[in-house]
Amino acid sequence: FFVSTDALNQAGERGLWRWNNGVSTQLFSHGFNDGGDGDATLTPDASRFFVTVDDQDATPGDSLYVFDNLTGTPTFTEVGETGLGTLFGIAIDPVTGVLYGVNGGDDSLYTINTTTAVPTLVGPVGQTLGAIGGMDFSADGQTLLLSDAGELFRIDKLTGAGTPAGDTTRNDSALSYRVPE
Repeated sequence: FFVSTDALNQAGERGLWRWNNGVSTQLFSHGFNDGGDGDATLTPDASRFFVTVDDQDATPGDSLYVFDNLTGTPTFTEVGETGLGTLFGIAIDPVTGVLYGVNGGDDSLYTINTTTAVPTLVGPVGQTLGAIGGMDFSADGQTLLLSDAGELFRIDKLTGAGTPAGDTTRNDSALSYRVPE
């Protein structure tokens, strides 16, 4: 699954898509008009797809949305406003089901309630983040990686602290992290 929210895409191209064997199929169309960057994450059981986006409504900050019923006719719901202005990276811990997000406005890690969208500060990453390219957990929930303009950081999910973990040598626009079995 992937989502297109960017105002650079045509209005009819924005929404939820599924890519399967080289074929992209639009499952849900939405007139997103996001002028910034957001992120998306799939629940471990693949039943829900969360999206953050600056929906440019009257409330400042990014909103959290969710797509449900991904194997049928998807439904789309705004969970709520996060109040965070640049929520670039989100990922769900596959063990606990907790949704984490990194806000570029204060370079900090938050947990985000998936029912209300209310964020709770975990702590500062301790790095100046420019253009976050994505965030994801290892399958066992032990490692949370954040990509930022070609650098990888291991994020401590208890404190928010980021430790350099490598260099991808490119400006990444997404990150999915899985450890082979």
